Amino acid sequence: MWPTHAGANPWTRDAGHGYVNLNYATLGGDSFYAKIGEPAQPITYDYRQHTVGVYGELGIIDRYVTGMIDSTLFRQSGLATQGYTQGMGDLRVGLWSAVPLDLLFPNVSILRASGPFKLAFGLIQGMPTGDADPRAATDAADGADELAAVLPTGDGEWDTEFAMAMGHALKPTRMWPFEHYCLLRLGYWLRTQGFADAFNWHVELGTRLPMPIVERFTLIVRFFGSESFLNGAPMNGGIGLGNGVSYRSWGLELFGRVWKGIGASAAINGAFAAQGIIAGAMVRGALSYEF
Repeated sequence: MWPTHAGANPWTRDAGHGYVNLNYATLGGDSFYAKIGEPAQPITYDYRQHTVGVYGELGIIDRYVTGMIDSTLFRQSGLATQGYTQGMGDLRVGLWSAVPLDLLFPNVSILRASGPFKLAFGLIQGMPTGDADPRAATDAADGADELAAVLPTGDGEWDTEFAMAMGHALKPTRMWPFEHYCLLRLGYWLRTQGFADAFNWHVELGTRLPMPIVERFTLIVRFFGSESFLNGAPMNGGIGLGNGVSYRSWGLELFGRVWKGIGASAAINGAFAAQGIIAGAMVRGALSYEF
């Protein structure tokens, strides 16, 4: 469960231009999704998670290479009075490259470099900068070591995701005054250290009204998930960092441009179905800068 679901995706950046997003998210719940398709089961103690993350993009070569970084700078997980763990989470770095569709199909206007349709491929490397087996930060109760085993700050593995993203921007018409963008992102997540591989997917629609003042705001609706290929093996932990974690989620976000390249957003994410994670809505706020 990364701190942000943003990504370079199909819209790669020109050399020297970039984007930085600093975000805070919290999630709480007293039930647990044990298996896809089954209702969440109650747990003994209330769970609460806090994360601080940073996401960034930087154009390296116009159109062809955009670098990205996605890191959980701080994660704290706790079960009421039983204790908590905290520390840095995992790190992901990657590269995205746009496909030059205008060179392949020079007579199709929609596929021009300045056109509304984009296609890109990405390679993203996960690094285990978090702690997969931390000690509990408090010994308020017996069994602190057992608590630490189910509240890691990272998954403890190196992993690689091969991703593809398509995006399309739609301008307003006489009959419909709104501007839209839509994107589809698919990825194969190659995992190690005994973790099962997974298939990641993300569908997103953003809309805004190009009129004074309100044009500063974009409403984003997204559906996203991860489908683990695990079949019947036990999971480690229960906060989204264990083997076999799957989820099918929804999200709503309101983004506003504050001043020049500075922006702010508020979002909420939830799950239709999941496996290996706490049941509860994640609330997230972020500040961003585009240059």
